[in-house]
Amino acid sequence: QRSHVTPDSQGNFEHEANTMAEVSEHSNIVKIHASGVAPLPDGRPYIVMEFCPGERFDLRSRGGHLGVAIVLDTAIQIASAVETAHRANIFHRDLKPENILTTRSNKPALTDFGISAVRREGAGQGAAGYTPQFAPPEVIRDPYRASDASLDIYSLGATVFYLLEGRAPYFVHGADNSREAIEARTCAGPVPRIEREDVPPEL
Repeated sequence: QRSHVTPDSQGNFEHEANTMAEVSEHSNIVKIHASGVAPLPDGRPYIVMEFCPGERFDLRSRGGHLGVAIVLDTAIQIASAVETAHRANIFHRDLKPENILTTRSNKPALTDFGISAVRREGAGQGAAGYTPQFAPPEVIRDPYRASDASLDIYSLGATVFYLLEGRAPYFVHGADNSREAIEARTCAGPVPRIEREDVPPEL
């Protein structure tokens, strides 16, 4: 049976494949080996990506059990990957622990550039498809705002918070953690303090 691939889904697929291919030479970005469309009668688009057998970082950090040194080392490596993308005018727009995989060599690697924005002269941008727990207040207030490096930097900071605490900054145990509640707390601020005693005050 022929796959129902719409022009929009085909375009989204090509966008992610091309975007990741641009930056996947970085050791902390999941590599793209090939992409294309399967022969008929299947006809579905595919991406052949680096196999990352380790746990995603949202699973590794549940309960806030990752050591501070491991979290900081991970953050430095992912920050380097993000900087490489930014130098290519690519903004991830959905940076979160779930999108950090673990490679065969036990390195963190950033993936899922499916909603990334590529800044090109004369190109418009649609609404950001974001994850509320890791999105900055300016995106929540205006999803159509132009993407820039500050959005990913905020999300990286929220990701570091999650890796240390085992929860997103504005997730409150026992409270309403719906999308609307998370967005309201994010916009109201301030950023909650990290409660772990082994985390230096400077961090």
